[in-house]
Amino acid sequence: MHFTVTYNSSGLSSVRRVVLVGHEKVGKSSAGNTILGKKVFESKMSSIPQTLSSDKREEDVLGLRVTVVDTPGLFSTQLSEEELKAELVKAVDLSCPGPHVFLLTIQLGRFTEQEQKVLKTLEKMLSPDVCEHTMVLFTYGDRLEDIDINQFIREDQNLQKLLNKCSGQYHVFNNRQMGNRDQVQQLFDKIDVISNGGQHFYQRKVAPSWWFSLIPAPLKKVCNLLDDRSKENVSSQGNRDEEGNSAEERGDEERWRKNKETQQRNQGEAMKDDHRDDTKNETEDSGRQTEKPQEAEKQEEMKKRKHREEDKDMKGETDNNESDGERNEDKMETDTLKEEMGRDGDTEGLEIPLGPTSFTSLS
Repeated sequence: MHFTVTYNSSGLSSVRRVVLVGHEKVGKSSAGNTILGKKVFESKMSSIPQTLSSDKREEDVLGLRVTVVDTPGLFSTQLSEEELKAELVKAVDLSCPGPHVFLLTIQLGRFTEQEQKVLKTLEKMLSPDVCEHTMVLFTYGDRLEDIDINQFIREDQNLQKLLNKCSGQYHVFNNRQMGNRDQVQQLFDKIDVISNGGQHFYQRKVAPSWWFSLIPAPLKKVCNLLDDRSKENVSSQGNRDEEGNSAEERGDEERWRKNKETQQRNQGEAMKDDHRDDTKNETEDSGRQTEKPQEAEKQEEMKKRKHREEDKDMKGETDNNESDGERNEDKMETDTLKEEMGRDGDTEGLEIPLGPTSFTSLS
């Protein structure tokens, strides 16, 4: 979709789009009539709110093409919250491509606790950045008499807080002086400060409501389902603990904590099992390492024993051989002596060695 923006000779946009918001019976419709310079919105003294739906009027004012959208009162006694939200969205759509300013209308001398909640309500129903495009319009300006509006605001800290939360701009209207165009020109000058001469305006981050009629029925069901879930999430925020957690979030956190403890317990047991296995393996390895030297010592001892036995056997054989040799030598000597004795016939006093034992012949 394309939008045509017209500019005046100074290079500024020649269009101003205004949305009036506020409580019931604070003079929104009368303010709209004062801006446009004629009575185009229904406005009369009544105990029943006159505006129950968003209404758009457009006129040429002080060289500008001005669009004004009147809306039902916030915290309406006649509309539900959902119906009021739909009317606010409709007001934004009627100001397409978007309003240059939201005029938060407050009746002088009537700043209650509900007025302090107006900005939060607008943020909730539209979006948080709506405050940047909002200025305060005080009605029943004739009640000020000789009181300066700046002094009036300085004496009310709640008003100061409200102004700090929005754009900071404010203005006073006396709707009984509709012909006083200076008050309207001053309002436009302050709107130009907020909108940068009409260059900036508010835009919702979602599609306008009339686009919804173009969506196929099956997709609408999906959108409605998502919207219902979003409402459930918003309603669940009321049941929260001191840390801001809902019952569902606390349940999820408790389940997560139990699962975490179970995982840690399982990991601890697994680590213990691994440690026991490692200790067992180390013990077995140590046992095997201890057994190896013992086996080696045994084998070495057996080798030494075998060598000793072989040496003993070899020594025994040597001793036997030596004994046999000595005996043979002794025998040979004995035989020689006998031969000599036989020849000489004298064997008296002759010692005959017979191996290890010797004796004396007494023949």
